[in-house]
Amino acid sequence: MSSGRTPWSSSDDYLLFSTIAIVLGSAALAYVVWMTWHAQIAAFYIRVLMAQVHALHSRDPALIQLQQQLAAASVRPDLVRAIQLYYGLAIFGHALRWPAALLIAGLGVVCMVRAAPGRFAKALDLEGLIGAQAQMFPALRGFAQRKLTKLVAPAAGAPRPADPALNLAEWRERFATDRHKRFSESGAIAALTAQLGRHWTGLDAASPVERVLFAAFYLHHQQKRADAMALLGDLSESLSQSGLDGPEGPASALDVSDAVRAKADIVLCETGARRTIDAVCERHGWTVTALMTLLNEARRRSGVLAPPAFAIVKLIDRPLWYALHALGFPTERPDEEIHPNPRVEAAGARAHWEAERRAKRPLYTPALDAALHTIRPA
Repeated sequence: MSSGRTPWSSSDDYLLFSTIAIVLGSAALAYVVWMTWHAQIAAFYIRVLMAQVHALHSRDPALIQLQQQLAAASVRPDLVRAIQLYYGLAIFGHALRWPAALLIAGLGVVCMVRAAPGRFAKALDLEGLIGAQAQMFPALRGFAQRKLTKLVAPAAGAPRPADPALNLAEWRERFATDRHKRFSESGAIAALTAQLGRHWTGLDAASPVERVLFAAFYLHHQQKRADAMALLGDLSESLSQSGLDGPEGPASALDVSDAVRAKADIVLCETGARRTIDAVCERHGWTVTALMTLLNEARRRSGVLAPPAFAIVKLIDRPLWYALHALGFPTERPDEEIHPNPRVEAAGARAHWEAERRAKRPLYTPALDAALHTIRPA
């Protein structure tokens, strides 16, 4: 005995059936309406068409004859057939063909001469797109004048602030290769440790850019999203004219302006700011990992704060930028927080941050085993 089910009809079958039903239903409805209100429909049609013919004041013999026929038909509209109404409309439309053609041609000329794309639009390349977005998003204003639209190779030694991210081979060549061209584990450990910054001893020892980020992430953590974005926008805009050294970006790291630093200090002096930051960061022994956790908790509590919002940090402190970029977005299970595009320039910071989270206490000795396992040659 077959256990198969009758297959469902496809959407095409329903469409065909619906189309046939609509066409037949419309035809039946039109027939009923015409048969019921034949005289009223014809009388209304005749009056409208006569008014239009009269408004033309034309000497066209066909229109004059049509006007006479309409006047005669208006006496007994119940005798007028549908085909006669169609013929009358065709005669009237034929008389209007040249005025209609001239009107359409005139509108076409207006569209070509006064068209909005020709009057207001301009070429929008990548630099133009950055400029247009910078008008709406202050966090991008630090890049609007930099012309960083060409992909350039990273510098031979330490990468410049705006250089593209190093791949594993490039990073290993620069930081983990000895003079005999062999892998140097001591060099790798030194470079990975440098990604952690300084030991976390509180806000007073933080660098200017770290203080700005602590303030911005604290504002986001307190669900003051607009204030956080405004502070990050001020940071970006204050550096819009700094380090305009060419397509490679600034030759050296930029500095935070005194005005932006003062704004960050005002936030950090708010009641409860230091207490909240210390409570969130108390399980970390390094400034970079403390900032990573503050950003992670701010996102968990108040929603997305994407890396482009503080992209200007890359031109100020490149290792810190990549460490913060390495977080991804927090999930319900910390063991599932895997970054979709990890960078070797943040491998040490990410590895130590995860180790501190597992230990739930500060680790002052760099925990770099996971990062070393990643970068060791096979």
